[in-house]
Amino acid sequence: MRDGGERARAGTNLRFVLRGPKNPKLESALLGSVRARAHVVVEAQPSRVREAEAALRSDGGSIVRVYGRSIEAVVPRSRLAALAASRSVHYVRAPRVYADDAISGEEIQATGAAAWQAAGLTGAGVKVAVIDSGFKGLPDRIAEGELPSNAVTVNYCGGEYYTATQHGAAVAEIVHEMAPDSQLYLICTNSDVGMSAAVSYVENQGVAVVNQSRNGYFGRGDGTGPEAQLVTDARAHGILWVNSAGNYTHEHWSGTFTSADGDQWLDFAPGHEINGTDLAGGATVCATLRWDSWPATAQDYDLTIFDLSFGINVVAQSTNAQTGTQSPFERACYTNPSSSKRRVGVSIWNARTTASPRLDLLVHSGDSSISLDFQNAADSLGMPADSPNALTVGAMCWQASSIEDYSSQGPTLDGRVKPDLTGPDAVSGATYGVANGCSGGFHGTSASSPGVAGAAALVKQQFPSYTPAQLQAFLEARTVDLGAAGKDNVYGAGRLSLGPALNVQLPSISYPSPSAIGITGSGATLVGSVNPNGAATQYRFEYGLSAAYSTATDWYALPAGQGFASVSAQISGLSPSTTYHFRLAAKNAAGTAYGIDQTFPTPAARDTTPPRVQAVTSYAVRGSVAHLQYRLWEETGATREDINIVTSSHRVGSVHTSLGPIDSGTQYYAKWKVPASVRGPLGFCVTAYDRAGNRSAESCAKLVIR
Repeated sequence: MRDGGERARAGTNLRFVLRGPKNPKLESALLGSVRARAHVVVEAQPSRVREAEAALRSDGGSIVRVYGRSIEAVVPRSRLAALAASRSVHYVRAPRVYADDAISGEEIQATGAAAWQAAGLTGAGVKVAVIDSGFKGLPDRIAEGELPSNAVTVNYCGGEYYTATQHGAAVAEIVHEMAPDSQLYLICTNSDVGMSAAVSYVENQGVAVVNQSRNGYFGRGDGTGPEAQLVTDARAHGILWVNSAGNYTHEHWSGTFTSADGDQWLDFAPGHEINGTDLAGGATVCATLRWDSWPATAQDYDLTIFDLSFGINVVAQSTNAQTGTQSPFERACYTNPSSSKRRVGVSIWNARTTASPRLDLLVHSGDSSISLDFQNAADSLGMPADSPNALTVGAMCWQASSIEDYSSQGPTLDGRVKPDLTGPDAVSGATYGVANGCSGGFHGTSASSPGVAGAAALVKQQFPSYTPAQLQAFLEARTVDLGAAGKDNVYGAGRLSLGPALNVQLPSISYPSPSAIGITGSGATLVGSVNPNGAATQYRFEYGLSAAYSTATDWYALPAGQGFASVSAQISGLSPSTTYHFRLAAKNAAGTAYGIDQTFPTPAARDTTPPRVQAVTSYAVRGSVAHLQYRLWEETGATREDINIVTSSHRVGSVHTSLGPIDSGTQYYAKWKVPASVRGPLGFCVTAYDRAGNRSAESCAKLVIR
C-alpha cells in the first residue's frame, strides 16, 4: 500500500492485512469494542418480530423500543453471533447515528426577522420541534431565560438527554430567538428507531415546523433513504422539515474503484491508496462508505482506518458481508488515544465485485476539523438533506457575502439542486458564546438551519393555512440571489432575507384532472387553477424532461381577486413517446408559489407510411381451396388485408383478414374456396392496411384454374 500523506512511511505494503471471516447477518463494527454489552438494532424477518423479541431476551438482551420490524436493544456482546443465527432475525447492526452539523442573536437582524417581530409576528400559535442528539445545559438555558420554561421535552435517548451534547440546546436557542412565542418541542433521539418514533410523535402533536441540524449517511443520496422517507411522511402530515445541509465539503470523496497495481486497494489518486487527515487529540473520527448498489447488493467493499503517526497501523475496520441481501454500507470509527494531534487515513478494499459503482466516502469528526487529502465538495450532502421534501439549508457567516467553505453542496445523486437556501451562522448564544465577526459563536449549518426554521414559524403565524410547500416557496422567494444566477448547488435560492412583513398571501395553486390536454407527439395544453388571494399575480408553466424544469412559458398576468381562476398555456417542440414533467408557478408581492409536479406522456409519432403489397400468381382447382399468395412490407409489423377475386367483368368472391403481426418482406396467403361453377380467367387484387389505417396501393395477379 502506498502512502496518502507526508507522514506515512513510504514503501510499506499492506495488501496482506488479515481479514476475519464475514458474517452475512451481523455488522462487523459491533465486534470491535471491548464493552461487554452492545447497543444494537435487530431487523426481524417479516412477520417474525415477536419471535425475534423472544430470541433477544433468551440471549440476555433488554429491549429499548420496537418500531416496525426494527428492535432497538442492548445485548451481551458475547451473544451477538448466536442472536444473528436465529431464524427470526434478518440482520443485527449498530443503530444508525446522526452527526451534528456544528463547527463550534445576530440571525434576527441578518434574516430580517426583526421587522416581522416588530409587526407582532413572533411565532405565536405555531408548534416547532427541534430533533437533536442531546440537550445538555437545557436547565441552565431555561433558568437564564434563553429558552422558555414551557418547552416540551421528549426523550428517545435513554439517559443521554441531558448528558450527550449541548448541541440541541444551542439549536433551540436560535429557534427561540427567531420565533420567541412559538411552542417548542425538544426531542432527543440517538438511533434510527428512536428517530422513527420522534416523527410519529410530532405528527400526532400537530407540529408545523421541524428543525434537524444533523445528518446521517445511510442511503443512496437521491432522497430515497430511510431518513428521507421519514421526512416525506412528515410533509404528508403538514410538517415543513428544515434540515442542515451538512459541513462535509472537506470530508467527502467520491469516485469509482481504480487500482493501478491491481492489489484490491483503491487509488484515490495515482500513487495514493490512503486518504489522510489530521485528527485532534482525544477526538473520534468515523469513516462511512456507501456505494451506488442500493438497496441490497453482492458488490462487496471494505473500509480500513490507519493511524499514520508511527508507521501505518490498522486501528479500525468495517468488513460487512455483502452477499446480495445487505446494504452497500460500511462504517468504522477510531478515537485518538493521545492528547496530541495525529495523522490518520482511510482506505477502501475491493473484497469482491463484478461491477464498478460510484463510491462515496465521508470522514467525519464531531470533535476535530477534518480535511481529507482528496476531497469533493460537490454531492457532499448528508441525509435527509438530500430529500426532495426537506428544506435544506446551507451556511454563510452573517457578516459575509460568501458561503462557508465547509457548507455541503449538491446536487443530489438524481440531479436535483440542493441546498434550497442559505442562512446565517457564526452567531452568538449562551451555549457556544459570543461571536466576534465571523469567528467564535455557533458555526456550521447546524446554526443556519434553525434560523430558517424560526423564520418559517413567523411565516406560518402570518399565513396559518400555508402548506409546507407554500412555506418553502415563500422562504425561497425571500432570498438574495448569490453565486450563479438562479437556484444553484452552493447557495440554493440565495441568502434568506425575509424583507418587510406583508399581509399579502402567496397565490394558491391546484390542478384539474387531467392537467394536460390536447397532447400530441409535439405539443400539449397545460392547465391549472390559481387563486391570487387578493393580490395582482402572474403565472407561468415550467416544464422539461425532469423535475428540474429546463423550459418555461412567459409570465401571464392574473388580476387581483379571490377564488380560483382557470389558467392554461400551449407548449410545443415536444418529442413523441416521451414523459414530460411540469408545474404551475404563480407569484405576487408575497413571493412565488409552486404547484406539485405533474407528468404526461406524449404519444408515438403518427404513422403516415402505408404498407406495401405485391400479389403473386396463384394456382387452384375448381371446387378446391385456393391459396391466394401475396408479399407484404410494413414497418410497424402488423397489417390486415382485403382481397377481391374477379373475372374480366365482375367480382366473384372476397376474403378479409384481421389485423395481425407480420414479418415485413414475407410471403403470405389467404384461403378461398373456388366454386365448381366458375368459368373464365380469374384474378385477385389485394389491398393492405396498417394499424394507423394507412392503405396500400392495390396489387393484382392471376389466379390460374386447372
